[in-house]
Amino acid sequence: MKCRFAPSPTGLLHIGNARSAVLNWAYAQKNNGKFILRIDDTDQSRSTKEFENKIKENLSWLGLNWDNTFNQSERLDIYKINIEKLKKNGRLYPCFETSEELSLKKKSLLASGKPPIYDRSSLELTESQIKEKINLGLKPHWRFKLEENLIKWDDLIKGEVRFDTKYLSDPILIREDGSLLYHLPSVIDDIEENITHIIRGEDHLSNTAFHLQIFKALDAHLPVFAHHPFLIDQEGKAFGKRIGSLSIENLKVEGYEDISIINYLINIGSSEDIKPETNINNIVNNFELKNISNSSAKFSDNVLKSLNSN
Repeated sequence: MKCRFAPSPTGLLHIGNARSAVLNWAYAQKNNGKFILRIDDTDQSRSTKEFENKIKENLSWLGLNWDNTFNQSERLDIYKINIEKLKKNGRLYPCFETSEELSLKKKSLLASGKPPIYDRSSLELTESQIKEKINLGLKPHWRFKLEENLIKWDDLIKGEVRFDTKYLSDPILIREDGSLLYHLPSVIDDIEENITHIIRGEDHLSNTAFHLQIFKALDAHLPVFAHHPFLIDQEGKAFGKRIGSLSIENLKVEGYEDISIINYLINIGSSEDIKPETNINNIVNNFELKNISNSSAKFSDNVLKSLNSN
């Protein structure tokens, strides 16, 4: 089996994102699997080598050693092959609406009490109409055509999850400038690397609904998914890269030990009491994904300090 962690090098590794890394690493360790580090750097305007190096440095300091690593920016040729396959099969289609036009459509639907779902008007364009627009200098964005059915999966943390595609817009996978949104590179890389288990934050639940259909459209085996709740601060807010004080780098500087952080991130929000531990193998062996609660866990400086002092 294979798990992966896929950070974007647009900021420091914070405590919330590190939890996903730790859960994937621990799950792979316990099941004699492999842990893959994928750098999601397709957003070249925000990604930096400095943040990439610091993320790798922090993961290594935590002891989360990976079996393989690669950058998405190096795999554009692989993406192009799969993009052509989706276009040929009619699952990717060009759209020419501007952001202003899409906004007006959305407002009109909301005003009439309807869900703001894309109306698929671009599917009515003929090949000659598409060529005409392109010849006029219009650049399309490309949407993925969802099959109209119920998308469901058995989540290792959430249980059964369901999405009805009639309430979902066909997602945009390629922007007007040709750059790729998160969905397509993520799925293609998971296929190429034979990823079997994907453990990530619950903010990706709707993404997973899209991704399952992309996996199927590319005739790929479906991985197993697990979506963990967010870590929240004392005010109930989710952590983000802007919170430098709770980056792994800052915790390291403040004198926290790697094993204390791993112990806390594996057990916070689970049904198990968090006890001080000095043996990483004991932490991994006692780890059970099913014990993670569906509710958001509140991060506590005091608990982490207590673990670190033992």
